[in-house]
Amino acid sequence: MKNKDLLNNYSNILLKNGFESPYLDVELLFSFVSGLSRVDLISKSEEEVDKKNLKKFEKLFSRRLKHEPVAYILGHKNFCGLDFKVNKNVLIPRFITEEIVDMVVDSIRIDGNIKNIIEIGTGSGCVIISIIKKILNSFVDFKFNFFASDISFRALKVARENSKYFCVENKIKFYRGNLKFPANKKFDFIIANLPYVDFDSVDFNKDNQKDLQFEPKVALFEKDNGFYLIKKLLKKIINKKLLNNEGCIFLEVEKGQSDRIKEEFGDYFNIEEFFDDRIVKLKAKS
Repeated sequence: MKNKDLLNNYSNILLKNGFESPYLDVELLFSFVSGLSRVDLISKSEEEVDKKNLKKFEKLFSRRLKHEPVAYILGHKNFCGLDFKVNKNVLIPRFITEEIVDMVVDSIRIDGNIKNIIEIGTGSGCVIISIIKKILNSFVDFKFNFFASDISFRALKVARENSKYFCVENKIKFYRGNLKFPANKKFDFIIANLPYVDFDSVDFNKDNQKDLQFEPKVALFEKDNGFYLIKKLLKKIINKKLLNNEGCIFLEVEKGQSDRIKEEFGDYFNIEEFFDDRIVKLKAKS
């Protein structure tokens, strides 16, 4: 079997089984076992597949055919141009979440004060670490304090491993707890990608939702139509006065939840919506 035949044959199997990106999935899996880049797969499309690599590939392919996400099979996922370790204990980073990273960095205004930045529900740490990497490249002479928290001990283990891999372990302080903030601090940026999916809205029998059964439910689903933790977080920020005067909150939400944020918290915050209402930016009203 030639390389091109493997890619075509196995991607057709995924296609017939309702997978959304069959060719890309097969490409990533075969690149992983063969060591060939995606460019190599084109230039070497007529070469024969090594038998040992074929066996390794077929084992991985069988897992994908059961809808295990490619990111978990490979153990990593690209986010903001960086390759992060992921496993079943953390949510797989999504493209929409990358927008929060750029929005936070673009919102920074240097005024001589130390900036405190925290991510609540950090998971793999991809958001806060990506923010740190971009800030270190753009604001080398200015002072920032970075914090992150998560309710899951196993998720924090992954986040710490990623922070060490990207050489920022000394830049960030991790905390374990539900909506955990360090004591006696106010923040210039509070970032949260909390579980916001209503469990009843997901049908694991549908082809485009089968992958979700492998991801940690504590990071995906929440009661009150997915709004419970978002509401609890915003109440905590208000009641404990955790946001500095010019500070911002960035939330990733389900489509439609921004309307509820406006209804319940419009008296406290100026609220803007971005990217089809999936990202919400809040600033305290003066």
